[in-house]
Amino acid sequence: MKLASFAAPVLCLLMLSACQSPQSGKSAAPAPGPATGLPGDNTTAEARAITGAPEASTDRINWTRVKIGDVLAAGTSLRTSGDASMELFLGVQHPFLRLAENSLMTLEEMRGAGSADGAPSLSRLRLYQGTLLANWPNPGPHSRCEVVTQRGKFALTAGSYLIPADGKAIKR
Repeated sequence: MKLASFAAPVLCLLMLSACQSPQSGKSAAPAPGPATGLPGDNTTAEARAITGAPEASTDRINWTRVKIGDVLAAGTSLRTSGDASMELFLGVQHPFLRLAENSLMTLEEMRGAGSADGAPSLSRLRLYQGTLLANWPNPGPHSRCEVVTQRGKFALTAGSYLIPADGKAIKR
């Protein structure tokens, strides 16, 4: 009887610790990015919609699964497999982005307040593989977004874009 009353709390603690440890026997990969800003402050990106299992990494070696609401900082690389895609919100003065299936992109630079007072802001993205769709309905007068691909650098203006890594950006 005494053994049973002692075993129940111990078993409960073991179950709780198993739920909190990442993968049993494996060390956890670092968080996707050292995001110090807040979602939508134009210095970070926020994952808003996800299909499949897109991943993020700050060193392109250790990858972690991206979840809706994850805040990603400059320097973070994102990749999608054949059944994965993700939508990112870069802030009120920047475009919404959709990283299509089988893509690899890095958030190279994200700076500036981009607030209503016209503070300068910049997003620079490097698309290595796959396709990026961008929609920028109302850019601020001092806001810039550049996408670097194998074919060159594209400066986005108001509108919707289809940008393949190995081709020419198409404004729709």
